[in-house]
Amino acid sequence: MKKILIMIVLILALTACGGSPGVAEPTAATAFQQQLPAAAAPVEVSDEPASTPAGDSTSGLPADLETYYKTMVFIEGTAQLMKKFDIAALSQDNTGLLALIAIPGIMDDRVIITEETPLPAGLDSAWSKALEARDGILEAYEALLTTWLQEDYIKQLDISESLASQAVADTELILASAGSSEDSIALSNRAALTEMGEAYQTYVSMILVIESERDKNTE
Repeated sequence: MKKILIMIVLILALTACGGSPGVAEPTAATAFQQQLPAAAAPVEVSDEPASTPAGDSTSGLPADLETYYKTMVFIEGTAQLMKKFDIAALSQDNTGLLALIAIPGIMDDRVIITEETPLPAGLDSAWSKALEARDGILEAYEALLTTWLQEDYIKQLDISESLASQAVADTELILASAGSSEDSIALSNRAALTEMGEAYQTYVSMILVIESERDKNTE
């Protein structure tokens, strides 16, 4: 996905509101907001910032393996979340449309940050599946903007979710063989979903603030 598209959307939204987005509070839930918590409700298990997947492990897993594992979970969760979008409803929900535009880019940024950590030995196959899943999500998004066909969009996301799930499962076997406990792996999995939820909720909250400020300026 071309990140310039996200930048343009944000610049246009900020210009339309005519001021800082940090003053207004969101006033109403959108269809997208109602969908997001069900797919990525934050679970308070990790203090690690969502934007920095690499770093000290909070679960006791090998840090480099955990970095890649959590990103695979992030990709899997993103496919699950994007399947929840009602494409027809997006035409009536600007916030949902802006979120749909941003989510693939946020996920892709996560992958780029992760790859700053050298790929651990034995993880080549699992990571290849995760990258294929990432590519499929981006392709589903790009095709949607052209066709707006819900059925084709969901089919591509199903394939991506399956690939990401295989990558996650393969990596869990590698973690287990390295001596990681089931509890440690589960903790890391929940932490990854927490980070995903926080990353997307932060963006949606920002868009809601921008829209609220814009609405105030047009009254």
